[in-house]
Amino acid sequence: PACFPDSLVGITPDPEKCNPIYLLFALRYLKKDLIQLAPQSAQSNLNLEILGKFPIPLPPMAVQDRIAHIVSAQTKGSNAERRFIGKLQYLKQSLSAELLSGRKRVSI
Repeated sequence: PACFPDSLVGITPDPEKCNPIYLLFALRYLKKDLIQLAPQSAQSNLNLEILGKFPIPLPPMAVQDRIAHIVSAQTKGSNAERRFIGKLQYLKQSLSAELLSGRKRVSI
């Protein structure tokens, strides 16, 4: 069960034919192509008719599962690296402010 405003399309793939994580990443990969299909108005609108005609490659389930696993692992690694870089940038800004204000001293 789900509830969506009329501006959203919900997709529930058949679990025997399509891995939902694979579908998510496939749609993200194909996002530019999907946007080009959308009618250009104040807000792009992809409806079920447009989505129903859009070809999405569906390899065998074992391949979909493997792709979903690999891409999920890569995404988790990339997200962890982004968080770490964000922490380093914050630390650099904090240390720079402390050093430039004279609150911290460095002896060389």
